[in-house]
Amino acid sequence: MLKQNLTNSLLLLTLMAWTQASVIHVTVQPGDTFNTILRKNGIASQSIDQINAQAKQLPLLSRLNPYDTIELTTHGPSQQLTSAIIYNKNQPYILSDNNHHYQIHPLAQDDTVSIVNSPTNETTQQPDKIRIQRLTAVLFPEQGGSITAAIKSGQIISLKLTSQTQTQYAFLAPNPSGITEYYDNHNQFIGHGFSRTPTQYKRISSPFNPKRIHPISKKTLPHKGVDLAAPINTPVWAAAQGTVIHKSSDTGYGNLLIIAHDNNIKTYYAHLNKFHKNLQVGHKVQAYETIGYVGSTGHSTGPHLHFELRINDTPLDPLTTEIPTPNQQTANHLEKNYYF
Repeated sequence: MLKQNLTNSLLLLTLMAWTQASVIHVTVQPGDTFNTILRKNGIASQSIDQINAQAKQLPLLSRLNPYDTIELTTHGPSQQLTSAIIYNKNQPYILSDNNHHYQIHPLAQDDTVSIVNSPTNETTQQPDKIRIQRLTAVLFPEQGGSITAAIKSGQIISLKLTSQTQTQYAFLAPNPSGITEYYDNHNQFIGHGFSRTPTQYKRISSPFNPKRIHPISKKTLPHKGVDLAAPINTPVWAAAQGTVIHKSSDTGYGNLLIIAHDNNIKTYYAHLNKFHKNLQVGHKVQAYETIGYVGSTGHSTGPHLHFELRINDTPLDPLTTEIPTPNQQTANHLEKNYYF
C-alpha cells in the first residue's frame, strides 16, 4: 500500500478546532469522478462549484483510478471542503482551499501524510498532534479554526490556520540564536517558537528572584527560575529543540532534566514526578515534545515545575529575558513551504 510505505520525512497534520469538523474516507469505485464523489458525500455545493470553475487548473482531479483512496476534510455544518488527499497508485497529491481558491500539489514519494480531526481541547496521545496544538497556542493565542501543519525532520516547518473568516500562515525560519522564528506569508514576524512556560500551569507560585527567602531553609537563596504550579502529572514539554544532557534524581531539584540548545542556551526542568518514557541523556528532543510530568520531588513544598533558562550558564528570567530580534534579511529570503 502506497500510503503505508511512505517514509517519515514529512508529516502533514490537519487539526480541527470545531466539533463539526470531519474527515471522510472514500475508496474510488469504477465510474466515479471527483465531482460525483463530492456530491455522494454531501460536500457543500459552494465548494463543488468552485472546484468545477477551476477544472482547467486542477487536471489531476480527472485522473482518478478505481480503488484509489481519498481523505476529504470538511468543516462546518454545510461541509465546506478544506482539503482532499488522493492516494493515487502512481503519485499521491493534495487539494487544499486557500481563501476560497483551490490549489493542488503532488506529494513526494517519501512523504508520510495523515489527517487528524480533533477539537483543540481534545485529550490526545498523538505526539505530533500535541506539539502542533502547543505551538499554535503560542503563535495564534485564543484563535480557533482548522490547523494544517507540515513537519519535516521533526520540526514544524509551516502552519496554516483557517477560520470561517480568514486564513493565516506561519513559516519556520532559522535563527542564529538557536531559537526558532516564524513568519507569515507576507514575511512579517509572528513570534518565536520558544516556550517560556512549558507546562499547562494554574499560576506562578514563585517568580525568578536572585534574593528570594527559601521556603524550606528560610535562608536568602537565589531562585534561578520560575515555579509553575500545576497538578501532579501535568505534562511538561521541551521549550525548544535540543539535546538532553542531564537526567538525575538525587539533588534538591528532585527529578531533573537539562536540555542543551544552540548558542550555549540551556533549560532546566525540576521537581518532576517522573520522566517521559525511555527519555535518556543524549536523546534529541523537538520543541513542545513531552519530556516529563509535574511533581513535587526534591526540596519542594507542593506540585509545580521549576523551569530555568540559562545562557552561557547564567540564570535568566525565562518570562522576561529578551529573545534576539528577528533578522529581516532572513525574512526576505524565507522559503515558504506551504505543502497545503
